[in-house]
This record gives sequence, C-alpha cells and structure tokens, in this order.
Amino acid sequence: LCDASVQFHDCGVGDAGVTGLGQGLGAATSLIDVSLYLQASDKFSDVGVTAVAQGLGALQSLKILYLYIHACDKVSDVGMTAVGQGLGAAKSLSDVTVYIESCDNVGDAGATAVGQELGALKNLTNVALTFWRCCKVGDAAATAVGQGL
Repeated sequence: LCDASVQFHDCGVGDAGVTGLGQGLGAATSLIDVSLYLQASDKFSDVGVTAVAQGLGALQSLKILYLYIHACDKVSDVGMTAVGQGLGAAKSLSDVTVYIESCDNVGDAGATAVGQELGALKNLTNVALTFWRCCKVGDAAATAVGQGL
C-alpha cells in the first residue's frame, strides 16, 4: 500500500476509532502519500489526534501528507503539539498540507509547534499551513511559524 485517503465527517467515530486509525497508519510502513480528513466531530479529542500523529511519525517513507481537521471541539494545543511532533519525526516528508479550521481550542502553542517542526524537515519542498477561524491563534504563532520556515 503506497497511498491512503481516509475521511470521517460528522460521524460517531471517537477516540477509540481514531486511535485505531493512528495505530494502523503507523503499521503501514510503505505509505508514501496520506490524506486524512477528520471533520465535524465532538466524539474524538487530543487522545485520538495524538495517536494519529504518532502513527504518521512512524512512517519513514511518507513523502506527501494532507491533514485536514475541521470543527473538532475537543482538539486543543495538546493535539496540535502532537501533530507537530509527528510531522517532525516523519523525516522523508517533502510536501505537507496542514489545514486546521474552526477548532476553537487550538491556539498559539499548537500552531507554533506545527510550524517549528515543519521548519526542521530537511526534505520539505512544499508546505501549506492554514489555521482558519481558530480564534486563539495569534501574533505569537504567526511569528513562530515564520521563523520555523
């Protein structure tokens, strides 16, 4: 398996399911291209997002990542910090899109962690980092992201 696209939109998947997804991703060591859409859920939290991030970080062959997290009220800076750590561990990444929308509990600390880890990726040639309608993301995050790139 080289490519995977998984979408959970406005459904009943909770931390157990998202954690299982993360564990499965981490075991699929041949993945090169991953697209994950986690949308409109109050069923999973930082616990599930952290497991996904750890799974992604285990993929040493991963070159392309699209991660979209939208309207997930229980995801906070803790989950975004884990995403940053997962990105930083996936050293082969060359093309990364991280799109975080309407996650009201994500702030400067989470956005900063993602931006800084992206900046540490030596093979990175393309990056798109979006924090849309995340009201707690402000000047400190923008500065840190800029310094990370």
